[in-house]
Amino acid sequence: MLSLAIANLRAVRSRSRKRDVNTDSGLSPVPPTVDRVGSYPARYERDDMTGINGIGWFEIGTDNPAAAKKFYGDVFGWTVAQDETKSPDPAYQIFTTGDREGLRGALFDNKGTAPNHAIFSVLVDDVNLACDRTEAAGGKILVAPQTNPVGVRFAHILDPSGNHFSVFTTPTT
Repeated sequence: MLSLAIANLRAVRSRSRKRDVNTDSGLSPVPPTVDRVGSYPARYERDDMTGINGIGWFEIGTDNPAAAKKFYGDVFGWTVAQDETKSPDPAYQIFTTGDREGLRGALFDNKGTAPNHAIFSVLVDDVNLACDRTEAAGGKILVAPQTNPVGVRFAHILDPSGNHFSVFTTPTT
């Protein structure tokens, strides 16, 4: 699941560089270096971006997956299908969006065990370290770090304002 997300991120970045475009529609120039805003800088290289500390996935969690499939299909033309290579859990299905090279994500049937959500996921080097940094910065851990059956390690986090997102690492090889 996440190796595909990383490949998609690289393709989007490559496509953007080829067209010499900025995703914020030219509102700000691309900086030659990363300015540190918080305690930890985003990590990337100009010509070979690793994606670490960048958004690498999205997830829509719902207690009514049939309605969500219909909504996202009707509005955007997205389809949803099981992909055993991404997750063996049939409750976690992969979106196919209109942009073959764009950010990928999944529809998660939470079966009413968690709040409905639409979140972004940040690719990090170390999920436990990201959780420690979250708590040190005033955030909270909503779902403790865990590893899914295909080796993706993740946690769900609340920032100090209560905004929900997740962090993840790809399976180690």
